[in-house]
Amino acid sequence: MFTNAEEMLSNPIAASFPEDGLVVERYIDFDYEVTILTARSVDPATGQLATWFCEPIGTRHEDGELVECWQPAPISEAAMGNARSIAARVTGALQCCGLYAIELFVDGEEVYFSQASPLTGLDGMLTRATQRLDQFELQARASLHLPIDVTLVSPGAARIVRGGADKLSSASMARAMAVEETGVQVMGADVLVRATGESAEEARSRAAQAAAVFD
Repeated sequence: MFTNAEEMLSNPIAASFPEDGLVVERYIDFDYEVTILTARSVDPATGQLATWFCEPIGTRHEDGELVECWQPAPISEAAMGNARSIAARVTGALQCCGLYAIELFVDGEEVYFSQASPLTGLDGMLTRATQRLDQFELQARASLHLPIDVTLVSPGAARIVRGGADKLSSASMARAMAVEETGVQVMGADVLVRATGESAEEARSRAAQAAAVFD
């Protein structure tokens, strides 16, 4: 963080900014963060560009890394409207078809844009258990102008255990998957545990119980 304009302009990082430009930062004290997977494509029924929104995914980070996510995230109607409005404007301005992960900070009913990613993400892996079409299928369909379906078929949650593969064995896999409606996916050195349930909270509890096997 720069304390004054002179310090900012003398920093090598600032050399990439236009001479007449200015970067302004503000600290935001938010309640929680969500990701809205947003599909932008041509609606085959109308031939016009359209936007589809998946149910919001709640995320929790530790030391800057994602450790838990759940869908749907509880969010007020007003905040949901603001979140979708931001997602629609951002994806519309990009002028490309595809699936975008729009990350947002929520403070009460206020919603702040964090970042947009055109790539399938770690939190979106949860959709393999929760949605009729997962993030990979949505990305392909949106890119090819095929019919889009963002239906949520079951609440779900996921835990990411960093370095959990060190405790991977047939026995540990069996203990984890003994938890009802739970599956395990190995991603390099990490383990991702997905669970579904009657509610997102039930799924979170199941995912946490299964993930504890690899902690």
